[in-house]
Amino acid sequence: MASTLKIIKDSGAIPMITLEPWLFPSKRPVEIDDSTLKEFATVLKDYNGPVFLRFAHEMNGNWYPWSGYQNQKRGSSYIKTWHKVHDVITKYSGNTKIQWIWSINAEDVPSEEWNEPKNYYPGDEYVNIIGIDGYNFKDRSFGNIFNKQIKYLRTNFKNKTIFITEISSSSSENNRSKWLKDFFYKFSRKYSDIPLFIWFDVNKETNWNLNAEQSSIDAFKTGLKTLIPKESKTLLEEEKI
Repeated sequence: MASTLKIIKDSGAIPMITLEPWLFPSKRPVEIDDSTLKEFATVLKDYNGPVFLRFAHEMNGNWYPWSGYQNQKRGSSYIKTWHKVHDVITKYSGNTKIQWIWSINAEDVPSEEWNEPKNYYPGDEYVNIIGIDGYNFKDRSFGNIFNKQIKYLRTNFKNKTIFITEISSSSSENNRSKWLKDFFYKFSRKYSDIPLFIWFDVNKETNWNLNAEQSSIDAFKTGLKTLIPKESKTLLEEEKI
């Protein structure tokens, strides 16, 4: 990972690292021990550059072992673990340029009061930026996916900057180029206070790759041109470890 961080830094970009506390592909949860955190902190210390660090994202979904759904429908263990990870990495990395991102899913799954994002919030002193992830699996507009949760974040976390930390649209059941045009139009106007989005460009649950069709590539390039004068930034899918 150290070599990858150097390549990103040398290119003038800022890396975003997502820490996922599980074993893949078995999907078994892991015990987070201090030695592992210290080893990772050493990498950040040697790198000594700006980095966005995202730990245990989408906890308000039901698919990850760190979710409230899989932990007695409570956020207390999540918050306790976040504090530990934050404190150990902060202490041993000595890297004051780390920006911690607490990243939620665009929908609460299940949509119940105990699963509201605020029940997992580690606290202002532990979070620099709030992220939100959302995907168009079928035929849902950008606004339909994100509106409700962004409004929730703006209401409950008024002093925090919001990033769209994962976003993408499938192409199998909709016209992705049309979807992209709507996304860039809304993002540059209704959500102009959000300075960054990360396009998930991976062939995973479906083919999220933009290069699956030329019309999507063209729509994305055109959309970017509308953002660059506004100093908005984009990144492709971040490195996950």
